[in-house]
Amino acid sequence: MEVTFKYLEYLPKRSVSEDDIAAEEQALEIRLPAEVRAFILAHDSATPCPAWFSVPTPAGLEWHGPILYFLSTEGPHERGQVRAVNFWATAWRFRQYQKMPPHYLPMAQIGSITKENYLLVSVAAADSGTVYLWREYNKRFRTEQLKRAAGSFVELLAGLAAPPREIVEEDERITRANHEGRFRRPPPDFYAGPEARRWLGRNRNPAPLGANHFRSAEKARIFVKELYAAGATRVLVPEDHIQDDDDDGPYADALVVFLPSVADARAAVCRRCQDELDEPEVLDVTDPNPVFLWWD
Repeated sequence: MEVTFKYLEYLPKRSVSEDDIAAEEQALEIRLPAEVRAFILAHDSATPCPAWFSVPTPAGLEWHGPILYFLSTEGPHERGQVRAVNFWATAWRFRQYQKMPPHYLPMAQIGSITKENYLLVSVAAADSGTVYLWREYNKRFRTEQLKRAAGSFVELLAGLAAPPREIVEEDERITRANHEGRFRRPPPDFYAGPEARRWLGRNRNPAPLGANHFRSAEKARIFVKELYAAGATRVLVPEDHIQDDDDDGPYADALVVFLPSVADARAAVCRRCQDELDEPEVLDVTDPNPVFLWWD
């Protein structure tokens, strides 16, 4: 099937030059593979059709998609066409919060709700041009999170195809549930980080957690203690929300609360979490997955 390209309303087609790509490379301190460079020049921020591809596994073909859009350069600045959805901003976020190595470049966002949601291309000498699947976790980047999607960008494009009907129907079902507010929270393996009581106990920062909310280390420790008393099985500080460069000591603005299997205890933990939300929200007590709490 021939692959065609369209452009989203908020990512219209525009003309990108070699200078625009060079500026992006300089900012990221990388060199793009030739086939990626050629694609950007021809199809900056395009959405492919078909937008799915399959990856062989021991259990058979595993389908991934749809590709919502390929990322773009930030410019051209001189024509006032600055774009927020770009390589630099996305790569900066992953490098800053997930500690992604700089030789991986975010290439496309995938609309997957349950699987990997980004395509990365390697610019390292050992596997230059290889395309990987990766999910943006609330934890630090690890190479074992990667799944090989294609040996090159050209190979990826050649493999785009329409998925089986049952794949499309499942994707539509999950998407519809998500839009209706019936989506599940991310599973436990989405998170990693130190246990909250130990982290707070070792921390000498006078307000190490959600300073605008808890104001002091003691109030944060009391809240975590109450979560365990209500039935929480584990409370951790998500590692990608820890700032180690704070002058007073490590600082974090989030917690992840793991819920018990017993329904009444799970409801009690959810109620205690709700009490500390800056914005009112009713948590789904039937969802067994962890609760993510964030304070500005």
